[in-house]
Amino acid sequence: MIFSNILLGILHAQLLFPVLGSEKATLELVENLIEFGAGLEVVFKYEGNGIEPSLGDYVGIYKEGQVDEDDDYVEEAYLYTCNSDDFEENCKHLDAPKEGALKFTVSDPLSSNWPLNPGAYQACMYREAGDGTYTSISNCEEFSVKGISKKKLKKVPVLNKESKTKFKFGAPITLKIKSLPVTIPGQWISLHPAKGFDSKGGLDRATIDQYIYVGCNNQFGDQESGLCAKLVSQGDVVISQLSQEYWAIPAGKYKVCLVFSQKVNDENKYPIFKCDKKGKTIRN
Repeated sequence: MIFSNILLGILHAQLLFPVLGSEKATLELVENLIEFGAGLEVVFKYEGNGIEPSLGDYVGIYKEGQVDEDDDYVEEAYLYTCNSDDFEENCKHLDAPKEGALKFTVSDPLSSNWPLNPGAYQACMYREAGDGTYTSISNCEEFSVKGISKKKLKKVPVLNKESKTKFKFGAPITLKIKSLPVTIPGQWISLHPAKGFDSKGGLDRATIDQYIYVGCNNQFGDQESGLCAKLVSQGDVVISQLSQEYWAIPAGKYKVCLVFSQKVNDENKYPIFKCDKKGKTIRN
């Protein structure tokens, strides 16, 4: 955030102060129920509410009920009212807006992981002060994110039948992706060692050997945030030295999974995915 430079996903231990009296901004959501992968639009307004805007004001997204707790809390996502999550780079020298609309999506300016996992959430506005405290300055609006039905996930092929099953060590791995009927921004392909592979409760991030965004054909995305906003439902992706930060994949057998989640659940696992039944082999 501004003064403490706390990034999204880091716990806030500072004391939260409630807003005083009736002096607070108005917060509204364009929709209270959004599809998984869709954006969330939040409209805010100060005028006529007896409170002046400040550059330290931001809208945070929280799991339902979390902002009412006295313990530490964490935002699932946030944007300053200047429409950026980077205060120093994009907000510091601007005038604080009196009203506006913020859109939480895979596309910049958001630099956190999106979409949110299915569930119930709240959007609230806070003011960050120089002493490290955060004051509530608006009403909180509830909304929900719908999940992807098991029926739809069952129909996702993951890979085209023409995809190769065997590759040489160090050689590019070309996968023919087919994700319909489920296609969202930011979806990605992950490779997991087949030995001991267990997807119960989700995909453990510790088992991911390599990954690649389907839409961008790399793991670096097409946004400054490193996410990939491009929608692609089928086509070739190439896992190679050019598309990966670390290379090469050791010889062995691997499971290939199409992952739709960007955020892990409480068990530190990605909950929405579909794995190919055949798997792949990399030989020396």
